[in-house]
Amino acid sequence: MGLFDFFKSKKNKNSETVYGFASKEAESGKGLDQDQLLQLREQLLQVMATNDRDKEFNFASGLMLKGAYQPCIEAYEKLMEKYPDSLGSCESQIGAAHFFLGDYEKAIQFYLQARDHGMDADMMDDNLWEACDTLYQVDGNKAHIERYIELCPDGSYVRKAQRILAK
Repeated sequence: MGLFDFFKSKKNKNSETVYGFASKEAESGKGLDQDQLLQLREQLLQVMATNDRDKEFNFASGLMLKGAYQPCIEAYEKLMEKYPDSLGSCESQIGAAHFFLGDYEKAIQFYLQARDHGMDADMMDDNLWEACDTLYQVDGNKAHIERYIELCPDGSYVRKAQRILAK
């Protein structure tokens, strides 16, 4: 399975942005050593100095694809400061990076913030379900499934959640 299971796009009058739904199953298990992390940070600072918005966002998304999740978070945090009109998109990607790091609670927090800041509601529904379901798979606590229903009462996975709760 690839890193992106499917793509969704959201158009506005000036541009089209393509978002990917990332799945934890795509993790390669390979980490980056300290030298690689420092090199990526230096590259990030150089790219951020270009003031080329497309190049900056492409670099940040490239970090996610490389599995450099901490540098990816740092990049999107800088992009949020620099481009507040992209707050939701940045928060969504930070959430995804936290998901890949195994910090599902923090991922949920960022997905909710992204949704509140205008990120595609269907995509955030998918991400919130994946995080809640993963937490449930880890410890078997149905409270995670109940939480999904509370967060997304009209979500695409409510029926699936109700079936799990009925077991």
